Amino acid sequence: MIDSNLIEIYDFTACDIRDELLATLQFGVKIALMLDLDNLVGENALFKALTTVGVQGMPAPSCASPDAQYFRSSHEKVIVIDDEWTLVQSGN
Repeated sequence: MIDSNLIEIYDFTACDIRDELLATLQFGVKIALMLDLDNLVGENALFKALTTVGVQGMPAPSCASPDAQYFRSSHEKVIVIDDEWTLVQSGN
């Protein structure tokens, strides 16, 4: 059984993935999401919807954003499952 997921991604607008994460919360899985909020249509609303129901969220504006505070650029995609399994991707 999975206890935690850490997800870092720069674009996130897929409602089907949002729904899967919401379903995962029902099983008590802890989810942390670091997202480059660059004002894609629907992205800020999706981020807020997830953080409102228990996802730990960290906005990470990239250099393309006037709100950049954390990272110059965060283009890679990372998922860490249970602090043990790690997936790192740079392709789209």
